[in-house]
Amino acid sequence: MFLPASADTFGEMPASVEFLEEAFPLVVCVMPATMNPAVVDEMATGFERMFQKGERYALISCNRRGAASLLAKERRLIADWANQPRVREMSGKLCVGSATIVESPVQRAALTAILWFWTPASPHQGTPGKPSAAA
Repeated sequence: MFLPASADTFGEMPASVEFLEEAFPLVVCVMPATMNPAVVDEMATGFERMFQKGERYALISCNRRGAASLLAKERRLIADWANQPRVREMSGKLCVGSATIVESPVQRAALTAILWFWTPASPHQGTPGKPSAAA
């Protein structure tokens, strides 16, 4: 499966959220080094653009190598956005599945634990790298 070169988790840190759509319906969302309300707003704008297309898509989310692990308050920002009724409705309707690349086994286990208690609107998997994310 093709992943755009700019989605390489070994590259430079992006300054903002990037939505790579060159291989649509595969979309790669590259997150910046830090998370804050402005980044969540930027992410929400990118997803709203996807929702407006009205086309089904698959999503791979990743951070660049060296990005800090999310703190509890940062995870909460994302969860609050993801739990909004419109986001759940549109994600469930359009996203056929998503994978989040989490290189750290400890962080991947934490994501798995979160998914025991929270069900995303579309199928979601934590994965250690690009080949398994694209599978």
